[in-house]
Amino acid sequence: MQNIQELLKAIGLEIPADKADDFNKSFSANYKTVAEFDKKVQKLEVERDSYKDQFEKADKALKGFDGVDLESMKTQLANYKKEAEDAKKDYEAKIAERDFNDALKIELENVKFSSSYAKRAVENEIRTKGLKMEGGKILGLKDLIDQIKERDADAFAPENEKQSAKFTAQKSTVGHNTKQYKSREEIMEIKDSEARQAAIAANLNLFN
Repeated sequence: MQNIQELLKAIGLEIPADKADDFNKSFSANYKTVAEFDKKVQKLEVERDSYKDQFEKADKALKGFDGVDLESMKTQLANYKKEAEDAKKDYEAKIAERDFNDALKIELENVKFSSSYAKRAVENEIRTKGLKMEGGKILGLKDLIDQIKERDADAFAPENEKQSAKFTAQKSTVGHNTKQYKSREEIMEIKDSEARQAAIAANLNLFN
């Protein structure tokens, strides 16, 4: 594409050198080349086609509502919204329950129970109390366990298991040692202290 000054010069018109810049600025501000015009037209055509496409899509969407009961659709949308909300709440509740059970399992690792049945009973009671969690910990759990211990100590293993085991062994010996002795002296000659105590308990009539 030829410069405008070159075109004018070809027909005998020449712009003075000191006026060339002013002429170019004035010309550019008021006139456009064919290429620039075509480019602008192309841009406008793209915008036109975009608006046309949007209009056709909107028109198609509107036609899709032909014969549709808008009130019924409104009700369906409300139902869908409620179902989505309920599903979200159910999911969040299950996640919370899982996290609570995991935390409870960890918290009860250091608690000794008298039996697996007692442990399950205590766990079920804890779950019914609505305790909250914070930072992976169950708030108020220790206080609740202490309350259960005061109310139902048999659900928990004795703190001193060695003493408990010794007492149980003595009790078991007393219950099963049914040997009858003829005198207190015979019993007192028994060297094993636990056996002697068991014999005394089984023959209290000799010590009355």
